[in-house]
Amino acid sequence: MEIRRATREVPPAHYIFSIESFSLLVATGVEKYESHAFDVQDYKWRLSLYPNGNKRSNGEGFISLYLQIEDTQNFPRTWEVNVNFRFFILDQIRDKYLTIESDGVVKRFYQMKTEWGIAQLLSLDHFNKASNGYLVGDCCTFGVEVFVIEQTGKLERLSMMKGPPNNTITFQLQNYSKSLADFYTSGVQTIGDSKWELIVYPRGMGIAKLLRKGSIRELRYDYNNMLDEPLRTFTQRALQDIMSKTYGQDLLSKLRTPFKPIH
Repeated sequence: MEIRRATREVPPAHYIFSIESFSLLVATGVEKYESHAFDVQDYKWRLSLYPNGNKRSNGEGFISLYLQIEDTQNFPRTWEVNVNFRFFILDQIRDKYLTIESDGVVKRFYQMKTEWGIAQLLSLDHFNKASNGYLVGDCCTFGVEVFVIEQTGKLERLSMMKGPPNNTITFQLQNYSKSLADFYTSGVQTIGDSKWELIVYPRGMGIAKLLRKGSIRELRYDYNNMLDEPLRTFTQRALQDIMSKTYGQDLLSKLRTPFKPIH
């Protein structure tokens, strides 16, 4: 695993903890020190510091530091949290932070893996040397930034097909001139990745069907319920033009009054 190190003046955004009398902590022989829990993006986290290194992960002779997720007992059984994080060590002499992180690797926290970190964060020889600024007056400061990758992205897929097979819908109507049903359907058929259906209205639909009813009152009522401004004005003009050519001026003159719902 490649480790990336850099320096910056800005302190860590999410958590800082300082240790006074670091030598006394080491002298106790404690293998791991755990910080208090802290919140980042609706999750609870904790830092785990191995002052003598995590020997089980080849960290002997180094400072080892880990990030662990807390309070997972109420998570769904298949929970997972994907995270980018970086660790910090304060250079007290130069008043800058050394940042240490895995090079662009997103870590997946889940039921069987609740802790990620760096076993060889910094060598103890380098850390203990006072001129390097990390351990000054037996005091040191660590920190972390945690960035949870939220699954809120949108997905778009473009699927193109040249000459898809079976791209024609065909069905026959028997005794078409004597048909009684308002419409006939071919049934749903799959073409490419989509489903299609062909519908035939033997006697038409919409305005043409209303005209065949022979009732101007029904036409006016349905017209006003179907359309809203500004489509109503446009459709009225189109209807007048169609009906003047098809049914004559007598029908047209009956439609020149405003179209109002008839109760």
